[in-house]
Amino acid sequence: MEKKKTEQLAEELVELRKQHAKVREFIIPCDEDDETQTIVLFLKPATSLIREFAYKTAKTNQKKAVYETLKMLRLGGDDLELLVSNDFASECAHGGLAEYLSVPAVVIKKN
Repeated sequence: MEKKKTEQLAEELVELRKQHAKVREFIIPCDEDDETQTIVLFLKPATSLIREFAYKTAKTNQKKAVYETLKMLRLGGDDLELLVSNDFASECAHGGLAEYLSVPAVVIKKN
């Protein structure tokens, strides 16, 4: 699998934003020594069903949970197989996905 060029990703993002109300860029580092090496995915916002799937699957198989959840969220970008073949990127994706799926805390104000 080849990584898409920056220009291709930019064009794809423009097209996706025409089709979808919200598109998130999920940028995963591939090499801890070279921050220019990344995998770029374009994701839709997470739903409660996707969050539930991710949390349940992660209990038994963390790597599968990351891959399958990103597969459900992915609208475009680089090929997910690039993630599978890179352990460092997979670990980074796990941390980023946990943050992506988290629900913002509620603010309670007392009068």
